[in-house]
Order: sequence, then structure tokens, then C-alpha cells
Amino acid sequence: MSSMYGDNGSAEQPARTASADASYSPLRNAETFEAYCSEVQEKLASHALNRMSFLQAAYERLNSLLQAARDVEDVALTDELTQHRNASRELLDAVCSATGITSSSASQVAPAPSMPIRVIAPPLAVTLAPSPAAVLPQYNRPTPVPIVPSVSQLSRRADAAPVTTPAVPVTGISVEAAPTPSGPKVPRRPMRPLIDIEADALSLRQDLKEWVKRFPLNTPEGELNIPNCLRLRSIACRHRRLEEECGDTEVAEVTELSEDIIDLLDSANDQEYTVALDDELDPRPTAYQWGELAERYLEMARAQEGFEWWQKNRNLLAVSDVQPLAEAVAAVQQRFNRLLFRIGARDPFQQQLFDDLRTWAREDQCYLYSLRPKVPMAELMEKAATLEDAWERARVPVADEEFRQQLIDNVIALLSEPDFGEHGEHDEDVLRESLWECKNHRVPASDRRLRNALAPWSSFLEGDDRFKDLLREITTEWERRLEAGALDEGAREFVGDPPAAEVAAIREVTRGKKLLVLGGAVTDTLRDRYKETLEVEDLVWPAASPSEPLTTFDTELANADVVILVSQYSRREWRNAHDFCVKQGKKYAQVASMSDVPVLVRHLIKQLVPPVAAKKR
Repeated sequence: MSSMYGDNGSAEQPARTASADASYSPLRNAETFEAYCSEVQEKLASHALNRMSFLQAAYERLNSLLQAARDVEDVALTDELTQHRNASRELLDAVCSATGITSSSASQVAPAPSMPIRVIAPPLAVTLAPSPAAVLPQYNRPTPVPIVPSVSQLSRRADAAPVTTPAVPVTGISVEAAPTPSGPKVPRRPMRPLIDIEADALSLRQDLKEWVKRFPLNTPEGELNIPNCLRLRSIACRHRRLEEECGDTEVAEVTELSEDIIDLLDSANDQEYTVALDDELDPRPTAYQWGELAERYLEMARAQEGFEWWQKNRNLLAVSDVQPLAEAVAAVQQRFNRLLFRIGARDPFQQQLFDDLRTWAREDQCYLYSLRPKVPMAELMEKAATLEDAWERARVPVADEEFRQQLIDNVIALLSEPDFGEHGEHDEDVLRESLWECKNHRVPASDRRLRNALAPWSSFLEGDDRFKDLLREITTEWERRLEAGALDEGAREFVGDPPAAEVAAIREVTRGKKLLVLGGAVTDTLRDRYKETLEVEDLVWPAASPSEPLTTFDTELANADVVILVSQYSRREWRNAHDFCVKQGKKYAQVASMSDVPVLVRHLIKQLVPPVAAKKR
């Protein structure tokens, strides 16, 4: 072979004549053919290593540029760089499969012309120049099929000898029937210092110790808490990123982090598919892709919380209030789904969210633009970024309604106080003040909770033009209860008897007298108990409606010795019975309720013993 190169083995000699070519033919004998094959092997080794080194460097630089493009969210440049990066990876894998050298070791081995290399190829495989279409970057490109030239194609070479099909496949150097890697696989090196990776894993493990307390994986009903399950999957993806950054080096903290995550999933009985636990993804996601998955999982957790929040408050929100939030949630889901598609993975929670969004949009007749399959990624990113703002705007009507409900709660708490109604005009003023605040915050007069609570207290609102609509609703509820025989609806149950001394004192006034009770919720049980306690001769307690004037009870008033006016279920006009009793010399008392015997006896003693003129309230 020294006759074909100069002394330094780099310059070629002048071209030989045709007669000289015959004497230097590699097929002259076995020794010249072996020397020729060794020379070609050296050339191929040098070319293959140079090619692999270039492709490896190109892949790494394109990958760093791609990450920078993603950080600045340049979608067009991201797509372009992704295509070129994938093309460089495919070309590198093709060269590696042909030479039997792994891509991870290609960048560590300097090209040397004297280094022997085994080129492995299928039978009769000839490396041909690829067509322009073959080198275009594509997603999911199929493995290129080697082109096997026919005998006629080989015979068209000017210096080709007659070709016969050999029993053993022939390629330039050494030939094998199947691609078999030569030599041990070079281990993957860590991408960053192991001490930093270990510190990150330790920090994640510390977070997981308080995970159930901070982010419970189950609801009180025992169901999976989907947002928190998504957050845990984000931690699992960060763990896989740490694994990729470790290369083939085993780090104890990273391994134990995986066990902590699996323990949490098992404790919550979370049996759903988890992409971070799928070791059969092919190709395996890169460290950058695992990091991106972790970020998308966190976004999905927040979007899921937004969806569940608006479903919980669906009755309080108009479609116009919730549509911006729905668009943002849909954009997050679609962006996450496209990432899963690129990696070749799936997630059941995002699929369920997609189905729920479609169902809501169909039922509420709302068009969600983000669910269209061809929405550009830039628009999805823009809409997904509005999630928090849209959620904050949607909270406004819900917060207003919650405040209105709190005002109603305040009114109900006021009316539920045991001594409410016993302080005359003071209680009326306090009630009207609370109701005026409700009216200023647009609490409807027809609100069921407010109407039911105010039904016994219509007399406190009579004469105030601010509450005409509310008084009308209260009167309607009073009449409904009276017709249904449920006037005592919601009455408190009191247990116990009044002290014997108080009973003896009041009986001195009521024994053998005729007692008339106006207002209140009439029940046979209370009537009998009061008749026995007061030892009256007769107790008249008519069930009156809110439309009846005081003149309806003229006969009862004339025959009564003692009159009791109950503030509940009464009218303001009925208070004129006080003047009638004063003129006729009858005993008169006004109480808030008749449902508590000890309290009633105590009030009657204050107003009737010793006999004094009853004070109008």
C-alpha cells in the first residue's frame, strides 16, 4: 500500500496507465486484496468518526438552541430547530448502527485513521448518496431501508468484474449478517455535578414528607383529589429528569425518591396510569422533556382546580362570567395534550378534563375556541397564561353572592336569638338596619332563606315603604304556612317547667280568668299546657291570617279578662288592643313568643304582678 501514498501517507502519486492498473489490481491475489481492504478500513474509520463527531456536536448545539427558543416562546423557531435536531439525531443513529459505536461514546473518541472499525451492514448493502427528500427532517421517520443494487447496476461500473452472488455478504471491511454492537457500551456521563443532583433529590424528598398534609391525595369522600394527584405526578417527572441527568450513575437519594413517590401513590390507592412510571417509552424522553412535563403537570393541576371551582359554583355564574376561565383551562389542557403526543405518552386525568370541557360547552351552548385541533401553539400559550386573571374575574360574582348569603346569615342569627323581640322598638330598628343592608347589596326579596326566617316577624316591617316587596313575600309565606297547618314550622323546642314560686305568683292574677292570645303559632299542646299552668277558666287562641284586622276579634276582646299579644305572626294594628284593655280595665301583656313556658311566665310576672298599667311596645 506504500506505493499508493507518499512517505507521509497523505499525497497520492500521479495517475497510472491502464497497463499499470492491471499490475496493481487489488484482486491480483489474496495478499493484495487483504492490503487493499485494510487501507479502505482505515479510511472508513477516519471518515465515520469525523462524521459522528460532527453530528454529535451538531445535535448538542441544536438542542441548546432549541431550549433557548422554548424559553423565549418563539414557536416558529422552536418548530424549525426541533426538525433539524431530530434530523441530526437520526443521521447520527444511522451512522452508529452501521459502525457499531454508540452515540454517547462518539464524542469521546477522537478520530484516528489507524483505528480499526467494523462496518456492519445487511447483505450486499451499498451506501448510496441519499436523495434530497431522504435528508429532510421529519417526525417519526421510519427506519431507512438499505438500498440493494441489482447485478446489472453493479456491472455498469467501468472497472467492475463480472458479479456473482457470494455465499457470504461482502462490504468494504468486515461483514456480519446482523448488526451486533462491538465492545462494551460506554456509560453515560452525568449532565451536571452529582452533588447538585443529590441536593435536588433530597429537597424533593423533604417536600414529600409533608405532602399528604399539604396536598391530600384523597377527598373527604375517599375519592382521588385530582389536582393534588397531578402535582404528585409533576414531582415524579422531576425525579425522572434527575435520573436522566445522572446518566448511568446511580445516586441513592434519587433512587429513594422514586420509592417515596410510589409509596404515596399506593397509600392513596392511585392506580391510574402515570407516564413517569412508564419505562417502555421509545424513544425515552430527554431530561429537558421530563422538566417540561413537570411544568405542564403543575399547570394542569391549577387548571383542574379552576374547572372544579366553577363547576361547584355553576349556579352562581353566567356563561359570560365563566367563558374566559373555560378558554384558559382548555388551552392548558390542549397544550399539555400536545406535549404528551410528541413524547408518545398519555394521561387519563387530562383526557377526562377534555371530555368534561366538551360536555360543559355542549350543555351551556358555549363555543370553546381552544379545543379546536389546529389552534396554533402560540395562541394556546397566550390563552393559558390568562388562567389566573380569568379566574380572578370569575370570582367577583361568586364573592358578591357569598357576601349576600353572609348578610342573610346575619339576619337569621339575629332572629334566632332567644330574647329577640323582647326589646320593642330597639329590635325593630336593628332588624330593619340588617334588612336595608341586604337590600343595598341586591339580595332579592324572594330569597327563600330570608323569607322563611322573616315569616313570623311581618309586624316589624309594617309601615316602612323600603320593605314593601319583602313584606309582600313574608305575608305570602305566612298564609302558605297557615293553609298548610305548619305555622309552627321551625319553632324551638324548650324543655323544663317554670319555678313553683313564679307559677304561684302568676296564678294569683290569672286563676279563674278568661285569657285571649293574639298572634303566635297555635298548637293544641301549648294551649293545654298554658291553660294548666295559669289555671285560667278559658283560653282562647284563634288562628289569625295576616289579612284580618283587629275588629275581627272584638267579641273575644270584650269577653276576655287578660289579653296577651304575641309579636310573632301578628300585625302592627293588633297592638291597638292595648288601648282597648286600658279603657276596659283588662290585663294586657306583650311577649315575643309563646313557645317557651318558663320565659312566658317570667314576662307575665314582670308585666302583670303587681298589677300595673301595661306599657305599649
